[in-house]
Amino acid sequence: MKETMLEATLTDTRGKPVTKANVVFDLSMPGMTMGEQRVKARSQGDGRYTAQGNFSMSGTWSIQVRVAHGGKRKLAEFNIEAK
Repeated sequence: MKETMLEATLTDTRGKPVTKANVVFDLSMPGMTMGEQRVKARSQGDGRYTAQGNFSMSGTWSIQVRVAHGGKRKLAEFNIEAK
């Protein structure tokens, strides 16, 4: 079980930092029932958002970054290998 710092940096189409966004990291392990691991990120300024996540075992994890800002919602998904 390893606690990890999760970080997302948000910019608009002109490269300017996005502030006052609602950012949530949703961690899951494809093909496994791991329970909900959804953590709300805190703004660190300059479009940077961080949260603490927990990878409870090694293997492939999916990280969904859910962003709500200005009445719009965006989703980005990344797969990582936890060791």
